[in-house]
Amino acid sequence: MSSGRALGGIVVALILVACSSSGSSSETVVQSTVAQTLATLVDTTTTSGLEPGDTIPRDDVPPLALYLAAIDRGLMGTSYEGDVYLDPDGYVNVGLLFCTLLDADVTPTGVLESYVAALEAESDELSDDDLLLGGVILGASVQLICPDYLDVLLETTGG
Repeated sequence: MSSGRALGGIVVALILVACSSSGSSSETVVQSTVAQTLATLVDTTTTSGLEPGDTIPRDDVPPLALYLAAIDRGLMGTSYEGDVYLDPDGYVNVGLLFCTLLDADVTPTGVLESYVAALEAESDELSDDDLLLGGVILGASVQLICPDYLDVLLETTGG
């Protein structure tokens, strides 16, 4: 199964889980996710006066680029290696959805349980790489998209 199709199915399934557990309508969840995505993209779109060959200061790199790079690094050596750049929107959407679930008071464990349930609905068999993918996306999301939940994630993982 391609990562784009898998991520699309996960996004849909997680939206359904979020709607059923939080009692809010799917339209509200989708509008919130779209608004968050647009705000993030507007905040991270900048121009630069750098010349070819210059090193870009880390502070000038948009957070979503760092997010995608973190996922790519976390998935090295797995069946998902390199897939983040084939479907960056899918990975960004799942990360934003994970943050939306955390905003709705779903625990990090609950987010991952919802992720696993969505995967199980899509496929009969889960691989270790599938499970690692969810943890990598959650970790990158909390670190770079919704850092307000970093302490909650660290408490959950004992870190």
